[in-house]
Amino acid sequence: MTGFFKNNSKKKKNNIINSSKQKIMAQAFQFHAKGNISEAAKYYQYFISQGFHDHRVFSNYGVILRDLGKLNEARSCLKKAIEINPNYPIAYSNLGGILRDLGKLNEAELATRQAIKLNPNNVEAYSNLGGILRDLGKIKEAGSCLQKAIEINPKYSQAHLNLGGLFRTLGKFKEAELATRQAIKLNPNKAEAYSNLGGILRDLGKLKEAELATHQAIKLKPKYPQAHLNLGGILRDLGKLKEAELATRQAIKLKPDFSDAFRDLSICFYLLKDINSALESIINATSLDNKNIINKLLLHIFKTETTNQQNKFNKKILESKTLIFNLPVDTKLVNTLYKIESRDQEIYQGPTYGDAKGSDYKLFENSNISIKNVKEKLVKLAKDTTKSEIFISESFFTIFRSGGGLISHDHLGSIDKIEGLNIAHKKFSLVYYLKVGDQNCENPGILKLENPDQHILPRNGLVIIFPAKRKHSVFYKGQKDRIIIGMNFYKI
Repeated sequence: MTGFFKNNSKKKKNNIINSSKQKIMAQAFQFHAKGNISEAAKYYQYFISQGFHDHRVFSNYGVILRDLGKLNEARSCLKKAIEINPNYPIAYSNLGGILRDLGKLNEAELATRQAIKLNPNNVEAYSNLGGILRDLGKIKEAGSCLQKAIEINPKYSQAHLNLGGLFRTLGKFKEAELATRQAIKLNPNKAEAYSNLGGILRDLGKLKEAELATHQAIKLKPKYPQAHLNLGGILRDLGKLKEAELATRQAIKLKPDFSDAFRDLSICFYLLKDINSALESIINATSLDNKNIINKLLLHIFKTETTNQQNKFNKKILESKTLIFNLPVDTKLVNTLYKIESRDQEIYQGPTYGDAKGSDYKLFENSNISIKNVKEKLVKLAKDTTKSEIFISESFFTIFRSGGGLISHDHLGSIDKIEGLNIAHKKFSLVYYLKVGDQNCENPGILKLENPDQHILPRNGLVIIFPAKRKHSVFYKGQKDRIIIGMNFYKI
């Protein structure tokens, strides 16, 4: 009889615990569904503190932690959700988003693909995967994923928003605007959409409209650091430097480790002629992200200005002129480049089209001895030419095959176009021809430089240096490979 009562008592206790567990969970879900995130978070926390386990709770709470910027805690929650239920696609999709925020793009792709594998009609996962693939530079795959998401659910706002981001990456700003406006039409309360629209309108030169859109983003989500940063950039373009400074400071207040905001603040200070504060801010930006090329460049420039050691340089030396040199080609270097895993440059490298393979923009970070040697030679040539120290912003190789080429373009980035920063004239481009390929054909790959017009038929070993602002194009139709090394650099 004693044993019976003990078992019955244990069963009754378990029933009470299960009932309590269900009530807490139901209340949390209810608050979450109604948008009362703070109350939902309290119930999720209490549920977890009691030692209860449910994959939905850990997944939902992980999303809340992500929104609060607690990414590592959010990742732990999502991994716990997957541990409890390895077949829960939503957890994989949410984990993919968090890994993307953490910059772990390859892991994010794997997690999101697993979500799609578990649920092939998961519109959110397809949309998220499109954004991740865009960040990875897999543009065509990204487009396919986003189109698939819209095919599954044409009214899914986030897919249209991500598509707008993809178009913006491709420089298709009108298409980006249309896709983003569609996202807003489907969900008028999404701050991210208004913030993105502000950025796109800024790209289109519609600064007043961009300012209005970004203010709307902040109205919907006052503690949205990216929107405050975007507003700062727009105000700076409008010449409202003090207002730009305040908006950028607000972004930093909301996100103290926001490297991009410290960089933009440094530019504001520089334009306000406060060089010491500019240097202080860019040092903060660099300490938070020491791999960012723009951070490194501005740090060099501001340091030079504060120490009054800026080299005098005759701008007219390379204002529009092309300088041509010859450098013997190392056959070991050519063989080395063929061994490096290359990518389809039509997909990854904006102005390139047709049959062309090559590297990313960090070729000179490769430790191969042949690449180190050619870097050393090209750097010396660039220094001697500009009579200055230099800062390399991009280095790459490209192998053009029949039908490969470059549309007319220059090598100025957004940082180079900021009025008052005055660094565009410090930037130059270099191309080194390792193999010119087949020149006995109708289109032998003439380098066509503009303003002033100049056509150059290259030869093996030719090195050409010209201002980065000069537009140029190439079309090659030969049957043999053409191999070049490219380098963009600043004199500092």
